[in-house]
Amino acid sequence: MGLSVSDSAVDLLGEAGLDPVDGARLLRRAIRTQLENPLAQTILAGKLALRRPR
Repeated sequence: MGLSVSDSAVDLLGEAGLDPVDGARLLRRAIRTQLENPLAQTILAGKLALRRPR
């Protein structure tokens, strides 16, 4: 499975996870809550058709 993310989405995730004190912890949390969890829910709900790579 592949995933393409726009530059603006990367910027939004970077802003949400930017914290010089905590480092990448907040970035990882932002990716999980704003990208991974909604994507997983969409897949599990059957709202996204997945294709096998050739």
